[in-house]
Amino acid sequence: MRDCINRWSIGHQKRCIFSKNKPKKKKVKRRKFRVKNENNIRENGRDNNQQKYFH
Repeated sequence: MRDCINRWSIGHQKRCIFSKNKPKKKKVKRRKFRVKNENNIRENGRDNNQQKYFH
């Protein structure tokens, strides 16, 4: 508990000094970024395509 610090300002993730938890945090960040990209692609591409097809 003392070694781990909760940093809400960085990414709402638990930041730990241990090297075992470091990759876990990296994985979570990567997953979040991937989801963000997916949402952006869906908004920019799918919505436009749907509008074109519907119109």
